[in-house]
Amino acid sequence: MTPGGAFDTIHGPCRAPDRGPWMDGNRSGHPTVIRQNAVVSAIGTDRPGIVDRISALIHEAGGNIEESRMAILGGDFALILLFSGGEAAIGRVKKGLPAAAKRLGLSWTLKETQPKRKSGPVHVYRLKVRGLDHPGIVHRVSAATAALGVNVASLDTRLEEAPMSGAPVFVMTADLQVPLDLPSGDVRRALDAVCSGEVLDFTLEVVS
Repeated sequence: MTPGGAFDTIHGPCRAPDRGPWMDGNRSGHPTVIRQNAVVSAIGTDRPGIVDRISALIHEAGGNIEESRMAILGGDFALILLFSGGEAAIGRVKKGLPAAAKRLGLSWTLKETQPKRKSGPVHVYRLKVRGLDHPGIVHRVSAATAALGVNVASLDTRLEEAPMSGAPVFVMTADLQVPLDLPSGDVRRALDAVCSGEVLDFTLEVVS
């Protein structure tokens, strides 16, 4: 600013913003974000460093992990994740994943996918089922909800030991997308019929 209070005008070349893996120029000269999505799944003998190496590969390629599910199942480690990035970033992950998976002893897949579609208006309920483990629980519960047009958005199961007997107890948690025009009483009655027949306890709570 000059002593008189006016701002000096400085003329010089304008520096374009750096372009990272998320940036692409358009005709207006402004950077735009172009994002694509891909799903990676992998499974192999459990060992330290699997998450570190896979997440490092995606990060170094310029991608961003948005959603993931990972667990030790038996003696194996399984993961599935959704990552996003520009076309070049996804290409770098495709190129680097085979070698990384081979070093880690993993079987893997990579599939490009579309952004998650917005579902129609639904109520979301959280279902919890618990009881002595036996074959067919997931099938019978999911069949009952599918018959009503209810969508299973997520599902997690595990085995626990009963405190006194040590018997295997099956525990299931699922988020259900229930159509707005489907009375909650219909869902509860269907689940009650299944769980009574399978000698299971269940709770159904509104999430949204």
